[in-house]
Amino acid sequence: MATPDCELCRTPGGELLWQDDFCRVVAVGDPDYPGFCRVILSRHVSEMTDLPVAHRLRLMQVVFEVEAALREALGPAKVNLASLGNVVPHLHWHVIPRYRDDRHFPAPIWAAPAREAAPARTLLGSQSWVARLTGIHVIARVGGAKDAAELRKLAKDPVKARGWWGEEATEKGKKKPEPTLGELALAAANKLEKKP
Repeated sequence: MATPDCELCRTPGGELLWQDDFCRVVAVGDPDYPGFCRVILSRHVSEMTDLPVAHRLRLMQVVFEVEAALREALGPAKVNLASLGNVVPHLHWHVIPRYRDDRHFPAPIWAAPAREAAPARTLLGSQSWVARLTGIHVIARVGGAKDAAELRKLAKDPVKARGWWGEEATEKGKKKPEPTLGELALAAANKLEKKP
């Protein structure tokens, strides 16, 4: 049941990458930590032990798949997993790619910065591509896709991935707007549903 004063009950908590009726994956959008995601339980629960064992395992499967996608996409030195909830007591997991030269390494990202700035990191020329790849991986692995290998291959080819968004690159002489991460994920899911 939603709690009206809970931020994660009222808002997505970031840019939506994937969701089902149980949980959602969002991109945090922190420029210091491209690829930083949250896995958020849909219903308002404070602690992992408030869930039945099967639900704990299901939530952790999503967390692990997001970690795997980020490792494949970014090759970080480490991935931090954290479930805090001290400020927002709604069950969610932070999945944070870390690098030896990031602003806080080796300390947690919530500690005082160890350096002024970190090098900009991009994947295929766009930080948002990391989030797109993560969304596609979660759909492929957790969402029950029949052909995850094909999705992973397509996810590495931005031209083919853009094809999920539509065959036409332009509409009445105007460039189509950049799709949101959720729209890309939905297009990928629709592509899978149309497979024989």
